Amino acid sequence: LQKLSAIGMVKTRVGEGSFVRQADIGKQIENILLPTFYQPQFTTDTVLELRYVVEVETAGIAAHRVEPKDILALENTLERQKNQKKRTVSSFAADDINFHMIIAESTHNEAIIAVYKVFGNILKSAMEETVRQLGFDIGLPYHEKLIEAMRKHDENMARDVMREHMRATEDSWKEMMQQKRSSLPDNQSAR
Repeated sequence: LQKLSAIGMVKTRVGEGSFVRQADIGKQIENILLPTFYQPQFTTDTVLELRYVVEVETAGIAAHRVEPKDILALENTLERQKNQKKRTVSSFAADDINFHMIIAESTHNEAIIAVYKVFGNILKSAMEETVRQLGFDIGLPYHEKLIEAMRKHDENMARDVMREHMRATEDSWKEMMQQKRSSLPDNQSAR
């Protein structure tokens, strides 16, 4: 009962007993996954790899199910990213995470949305580091193309654009890291 209570499936009231809660699959997934994503071993490399695995298919599902209000939210977030007067790494990264969260919400699948809520917790520091190292604008052209795919309800285009977006980000990250390693003295680059 304690384990079921910990993941939100059972409610225990002192003196009354234990009761099964109404199923909320999204909340249950969050409760199960959340502790996992607070592990300190996640690097930007591993998060980028996870993004590739998760976000490509999510974009395709979203393109199929997206509603006009979702497209408007994506457009507003992209405009905010483009037009920030005082860009800070954290505010830009937050908008970037929000853009991808809106895509997840556009699937209208509560399990995917729950995974993304948890995913956002580990994505924050990796996204900030990516923006800090690669700059503010690397993802914006892909965001524009993703909105276009959403408007067209083109699942294949959405998957292709997201795949390109994730690969370009990962490739730029790896190239930047390689350049940093190459610039270290020989005795430090071996570490």
